[in-house]
Parts: sequence; structure tokens; C-alpha cells
Amino acid sequence: MAVLNVSPTPQKKYVHQRNEPEIIEIFLKYITRTGRSDCFPPAYVGYLGFPPKCTVENLIEEFLKTQSVFKNTSGFRARHEIVSFQPDEYMDCLGVCQIVPIAYHLANWYFNQGFQVVFAIHADTPNLHIHFVINTVSFITGKKYHCNYSQFRNQKDYLESVITKLTQKNKKLPALPYTHSGPLLDASLFYNMPSICPVQFMSANSFFQS
Repeated sequence: MAVLNVSPTPQKKYVHQRNEPEIIEIFLKYITRTGRSDCFPPAYVGYLGFPPKCTVENLIEEFLKTQSVFKNTSGFRARHEIVSFQPDEYMDCLGVCQIVPIAYHLANWYFNQGFQVVFAIHADTPNLHIHFVINTVSFITGKKYHCNYSQFRNQKDYLESVITKLTQKNKKLPALPYTHSGPLLDASLFYNMPSICPVQFMSANSFFQS
């Protein structure tokens, strides 16, 4: 079964820590591989809770804007989580890759609680994995995102439920009609990824209505 991990405090190579605003840029540029030619680019990047047609810089600005509006700038500024899959765990019984639908539905775990989230699907290791960067301040209430053991357990149960329903025949999750969401528009991300084809860049609104 897929493994959910919470990224630890940034490694020593990072100058900034998670309670500093710069960590938002570090996390987002890391998962999107923005401006890097020495890394395998992500197969797909999407987000929920932002205006359409965002760039990485737009996403960073929106994170900071939400925190500034609610004057909640203490503590961790962003949360980084990773979901890693076993080979073919994301394929349905017809051999169709379900990694993009899985990513959007997992992103909904955070968005449904009022938190902006950006995700990137990476295929640069033997195990396909999805990175999530979550704004720790709710755009609805202005309160912080807190995850205790009980919530983490619920999150893992939700993860297993999503994977089970999307990879078994005749079991479908309900459509999730979003408007303020979409793909990350960055020229460096537009390439073909045959290993997990079809990978498409589309707004989340279009994705869930299809």
C-alpha cells in the first residue's frame, strides 16, 4: 500500500527553516523543479485554492498573501508531505494509470479543510511519488493546520480509500467541482512522459468534470 510521509525539517543545505517565509519558495521550487536543469522534471503539477494559470511565483505570492491577510505568520509556514507508491499500485484493473486522479483527490484532503495545496508527480525514482506542499494557514478561517496522530490516521485511511476506489472496477469517487485551481503553467514542464501516459495539463475544474 502507498506510504504517506511528512517531510522532516529541511536539511542543513537549506539556509532557511520552516518558520521562515523563504521556506515556501524552497518547497515549491523543489517539488516543481523550477529553474533546475540537473533534475528530472515532474510529470504533472497541479494545485487547489489558487487563481487559474498560476506560475510558481504566483503560488508563492498567494501563500504569503493568505498568511499576511490573517496576520498569522508564526510557526511553520508550509507543510511538505510525500505519498510513494509500489510499482503498478496506481494502475486500475484495465491497466489505465490513475495517478493524476489519485493526486487530485488526495489534494482535496487539504483543500476541503480550507488549505491551499500544490502537488507534483515525480517519476525520477523506481517508486512513483507525489509531493504536496500545503499552506499552513487556512484561507477560510486563518487558523493553522495541525496534524495529530488521530488526524494522521484518518488521512492514511482516506489515502487507502482513494486508491482502492480508483483502481478497482465499478468503484468511482464523486466529482469534485473546483473553480480556483488548475495546472502550473511553466514552459519547462511541458514534455511527454510515456512511462505514465497519458499525462495532461488541465484545470482541476475540467479534470473533475470530465
